[in-house]
Amino acid sequence: MKKLKPNPTNTIILTVPRSGSNLLENTLEAMALIRITKTHSCWMAKKNFIITTVRDPLDTLASWAAMRMHYRDGKINKDIVAQYCSSYRYLIRNASVILDYNELVEDPYKVTNNIINYMGMKTFFHAPKIKRNPDVPKRRYLVSSTSSDYYKIAREMLEQEDLSECYSLYEQALSLKTKFD
Repeated sequence: MKKLKPNPTNTIILTVPRSGSNLLENTLEAMALIRITKTHSCWMAKKNFIITTVRDPLDTLASWAAMRMHYRDGKINKDIVAQYCSSYRYLIRNASVILDYNELVEDPYKVTNNIINYMGMKTFFHAPKIKRNPDVPKRRYLVSSTSSDYYKIAREMLEQEDLSECYSLYEQALSLKTKFD
C-alpha cells in the first residue's frame, strides 16, 4: 500500500464500479464539507492518496454487468472480469486506505469519521442526512443495479464464470484493509 500524507487536494476515491464510491463520496462531503475527486480510472490516480472500497466479486460484477446492460440496452462486453482483476491488482499496490464495502454500508458514519480523523480533518456533522440519488425509471443512472431487470440475468451469467482470481485478489485486498484505532 502507498504511504502519502493525505489532504483534500491530493486525495482521490478510486474504486471498481459498483463498490460504494458514491456512498463514500456523499458521506465525506456531508460530514467534512469537502469534495474529493472520484474515479474508476487507475490512470487518473497517479501521485494521489487513494481511498478505495472492496466488495465481494460476484456482487460487484453482477451489479456492474447489470448497469452496463441497462445503459447499453441489454448488451455487455465480457471484459469486466479482466477489468476487475486489473483494477484490484493496481489498488493492492497503490491504495493508501482500503475499506470493506460491507462495513461502509453497515455504518457509513463510523467508516467516514475514521477516514476524516485519519486524514487529520475536522468532522462538521456526525450524522448528517446523506444525499442519495433515487432510482428513476426513465433515467439511465442506476443507484442500485438490483432494481434493473438485467441484474438477475447478469448474476446468472457470472455464476458460470471462473471468478477464482477475482476472489483471490478480493481476499488479498481485504487482508490489507486499513485498521483505524
